[in-house]
Amino acid sequence: MSHSHQVDQRPAEVGRWSRVRQPLLWGFGLAGTATIVHAVDPNEPGHYPTCPILASTGLYCPGCGFLRSMAALTHGDLGTAFARHPLIPVLVVVLVVYLVRWFAREWRGDPPSGRSWTPLMTKAVMLAYAAFFVARNLPGWSWLSPA
Repeated sequence: MSHSHQVDQRPAEVGRWSRVRQPLLWGFGLAGTATIVHAVDPNEPGHYPTCPILASTGLYCPGCGFLRSMAALTHGDLGTAFARHPLIPVLVVVLVVYLVRWFAREWRGDPPSGRSWTPLMTKAVMLAYAAFFVARNLPGWSWLSPA
């Protein structure tokens, strides 16, 4: 007889709250970080360190504008969030969906998906960030700059 729903292979003594501990901790950590960025405005000088790449080269790194984009998101200003860092609003949605799915899977006791991060995925992310780094510093591509 085949089952369409796999059974969790973890020990039976692992309770529901133990299973959801990690996704909850990640979620609370991210919510706490967002709360700090909401309360301590990164647009005000002196609240956060300056980007060392920007300070030393004058170039926008792939992370430049991250905090200001997050702050705009926490204030409900999607337009400014995209203007400061166009990848952050998309990444936040992906991350929230991932955390909700992870929590739900652990809550139900479903086994891990079996999918794992591969070296090819790491290379793809690194290539995308390198391309983003170059593109946001090209003349005429000011729409990618966090300024």
